[in-house]
Amino acid sequence: MLKTVTKVNQVIEDDTALDGIRWGFGVFRCKGVTPLIVNNPDYKLVPNSSKKKMSPKQQMETALYYIDKDKKVYGFKANAFKLAMVNAAPFIDDRKMSKNQANGSVKVNAKRLPKSEFMDLIQIHTEQGPILGGDWTTNPTTGGQIKTHRPYFMDWYVDLPLKWIAEKLTKKQVMQYLQHAGACVGVGDWRQQKSGEKGEFEIEDLGDEREII
Repeated sequence: MLKTVTKVNQVIEDDTALDGIRWGFGVFRCKGVTPLIVNNPDYKLVPNSSKKKMSPKQQMETALYYIDKDKKVYGFKANAFKLAMVNAAPFIDDRKMSKNQANGSVKVNAKRLPKSEFMDLIQIHTEQGPILGGDWTTNPTTGGQIKTHRPYFMDWYVDLPLKWIAEKLTKKQVMQYLQHAGACVGVGDWRQQKSGEKGEFEIEDLGDEREII
């Protein structure tokens, strides 16, 4: 009598398989408490001798970021808000993180940014638009003082799309970092981080945003 032999193939688990990263998503309104001073780096590269030949209005317009110049849609570097969060992270009592940890755990959700020449601009929402501001700044070559004209946004807000590693941070902690970033660090020129008083903002949660990566 023949016996039936059942062959069993051994299943070997692949312990090198990676688990996917679980992301959290959100959009937060950052509303200005103090004026925002914008200073496009292209303007910073203009020699001071050339700036002296420009009218104050020309200086201001050169220092702006444009998402759509014809429609007067203005922008600002979205990553500036993330950097403010990174600088604020070590001071959060609820969950202190190093700057390196914070830098890797939170990102601007670039898929939600408008298309522009710089590719990483976030729109500045403003009713008044930029006004001409004049400040005495230090000439890096001579150490002397020079009158510099830059755009001031007196009323402003941005809707900031963020994503973060959910295993590292909760949404509440992300909001704490962003809240401290607005109150203690700021964005733009002459912000609190640079011993100034501009670029302070408060935040408002605009709700969760779900997205498949």
